[in-house]
Amino acid sequence: MGILKTVSERFLTPVVGNSTFMSGAAKVIGGGVLNGVSRNKHIGLLSSAMVIDGVEDAAHSVLGGLMGGTPDAGSGW
Repeated sequence: MGILKTVSERFLTPVVGNSTFMSGAAKVIGGGVLNGVSRNKHIGLLSSAMVIDGVEDAAHSVLGGLMGGTPDAGSGW
């Protein structure tokens, strides 16, 4: 799972960004849709990795904003 999360994060960062609330929302929604349209075990693992990364991005954005932000968090929205 950790390898899939890392690979999906590196693949999706140029497309949706990283460590922002919007990138987190995009990854969670995308992972949910991917899981909903496919019953393949491997796609299910990938969608879980996307959701985990999305939740991490959203939490990093919110908690980083509460604690003064971090250099890589961006604007958050």
